[in-house]
Amino acid sequence: MFSRDKYLPSRSRIAALVGLAALVAVDALANEPLSPLDNPEVVAALRTVWFQTINGRRGTEASFRLDGKPSAYRIITSPPTNEFRKQKLEIIPGLTLAVFHVHTAKGEPEPSPADRSIADRYKLRMYTIHLQGLYEYDPVTKRTTKLRDGVKWMNRGIQEVY
Repeated sequence: MFSRDKYLPSRSRIAALVGLAALVAVDALANEPLSPLDNPEVVAALRTVWFQTINGRRGTEASFRLDGKPSAYRIITSPPTNEFRKQKLEIIPGLTLAVFHVHTAKGEPEPSPADRSIADRYKLRMYTIHLQGLYEYDPVTKRTTKLRDGVKWMNRGIQEVY
């Protein structure tokens, strides 16, 4: 005689499968790369380029790029070019994944059309730091997002020495 019950999973099998599915989901989340802004070295590099431009008031830009993979990258500082409201920097196709640069106080805070064009061409994220905040252009979604208000967030965790 055929018994359907022996082919149905037991409660312990169901619990084990649910537990396994939860572990797989947690592992998948753990393998997702963190935002570069979660990396204290990236925040320190942002602070450095911000200070190089006298807080966006100098009239020149300063920048750095991230080379590598979203989960493992190097911060590469760009040498100053001392150009008014622009800067030349090297991008390595397939290796550079993001560019961070200062927009001057008198410039637009968001990535410019030229910035977005470079991001689209090289498939990299473009970040701008400005007195009004930090902005990111994503070439996949073609959207610019304000990630941070103002610039005080860069100084969190910094102790002033008197």
